[in-house]
Amino acid sequence: ACAKGQQWAAALDVLSAVRGQGWAPSATCLNAAMNACERGGRWDFSLELFGRLRHGCHDDALDTSTLNVALQACVHGALWERAMEIMDEARQPDEVTFTIVAGVLATAGRPLAESLALYRRALYEGTFDHWDASEQGVMDLHRFTVEVARLAVCTVLLDILSGLHPLGSRRRQLGGELELVIIVGRGNHSEGGESRLGPSLLEMFRDEIHPTTSAPPVRHVNP
Repeated sequence: ACAKGQQWAAALDVLSAVRGQGWAPSATCLNAAMNACERGGRWDFSLELFGRLRHGCHDDALDTSTLNVALQACVHGALWERAMEIMDEARQPDEVTFTIVAGVLATAGRPLAESLALYRRALYEGTFDHWDASEQGVMDLHRFTVEVARLAVCTVLLDILSGLHPLGSRRRQLGGELELVIIVGRGNHSEGGESRLGPSLLEMFRDEIHPTTSAPPVRHVNP
């Protein structure tokens, strides 16, 4: 209830009471307190709480969800080094973990190469799969954030331009050439109900990818 109401002070009081009884906080209790601080605009308290309590709780308390809450706090301060450290502590980083860290790196203005290395790691670990399961040569990005979608497209284009077969892909031929189709969605889950992926990717192609680059033909689709 404290987390939902952004009552960070009350959440810290509850956590203090738990520890005062000599009990180690559970993952649920820890997550709720950190969530309340982060949502209440006190992301610094969330990280401080994480740092002070992680060594004093049960081994299974710092699960992936707890680490993801700490990572979300890193977004507000663009604390990319802290985010990388926290991610390295995750036993099984999930899609949320990589998505948040990608956002932190983008917010902090880190070099694209660092973000691409992060995304490629997630690909190799099977955390992300940007290919449509039923149709070859189709990237389905409608569930991705803008930051992750841009990394996915850059990764595939770099592989193609380097003469490599993109990881997990099946080539789609169009008149003897490779065609790349990108599904960006209609924006039903975006704020305001408008697609952000389509315009962002078009901007990337226009401003960041050299017009003379011999990349394959690309179409973006709003299913």
